[in-house]
Amino acid sequence: NNVLITFPFFHIGGWNTFTPLFHAGIASILMREFNPGLMLELIHEGRVENFGAVEAMLQFLIAHPKFAETDFSRLKAITTAAAPCSKAVMQTFLDRGIPISQTYGMTEAGPSNFAYIARSGSLEELLTNSESIGTSMFHCDAKIVDLESRREVRPGEVGVLCLRSPHNFDGYLDDPGRTGNVMDGEGWVYTGDLAMQNRDGLIFIKGRADNMFISGGENISPEEIEQALMKHPAVAGAICAGIPDPKWGQVPVALVLFHAGRSIAEDELKTFCRSCLAGYKVPRQIRPVAELPLTSAGKLNRNALATMFS
Repeated sequence: NNVLITFPFFHIGGWNTFTPLFHAGIASILMREFNPGLMLELIHEGRVENFGAVEAMLQFLIAHPKFAETDFSRLKAITTAAAPCSKAVMQTFLDRGIPISQTYGMTEAGPSNFAYIARSGSLEELLTNSESIGTSMFHCDAKIVDLESRREVRPGEVGVLCLRSPHNFDGYLDDPGRTGNVMDGEGWVYTGDLAMQNRDGLIFIKGRADNMFISGGENISPEEIEQALMKHPAVAGAICAGIPDPKWGQVPVALVLFHAGRSIAEDELKTFCRSCLAGYKVPRQIRPVAELPLTSAGKLNRNALATMFS
């Protein structure tokens, strides 16, 4: 297999992908920087059989003019990581017969803590549970707790995901205060990721605790708004954040990336959002962009978004 590595090597994801491939003598293709056009060319030519990516990268692929004409027949699998991947994005690839699944890891707690593997191996099962990161791996203990009380929550309730394993980090260098905020005396790492476990034991990531903002006394998750925007067939990607507002404290705003050759007016998109979101969650402004702002790790850069609107 030829595996394309898109993850940066200053995070654990890059090394977690490259090292076992190198050890096994499997060809790795490294990208100096993410280039969706070049990536689609490599896939079309059959030079890539497997790759991992964050959702934002997949959104750029889907929105690229070359996407519709790309031959994906020799692509065997896609793995997503680093951030939750929406059902809409995953379905785009599943509809083309490409198995795609989510994994979960973090530098502080090891590269591979969760993975979703379809028991039947069918695309239908993958789609049904497409937004799940699966169950914890054999070497990793996991729990979901209320951030304030630190007590475990019940299935169906959202809390903070905590991990404990032999490969947890020892702490941040020369920063015991920061370490104490993340790791407790029993070795549990508080990831900061909001998660929910269903009755089948599958874990679903619901966002970041530090991404939440308050508008008129109501908690708002930007990830929920992004997922709503991406349900529209014209939208390939979206990013949301809160910006200051004199009346409500903060209000949501968003940028959207349209599929190639598609667009929709802002008012129509707001009307669409009202069909699946509470009124206070509908973005006050929605702007189309050619590219979504990303961090150096390839994740959505909400700080840059807030600055653009402010």
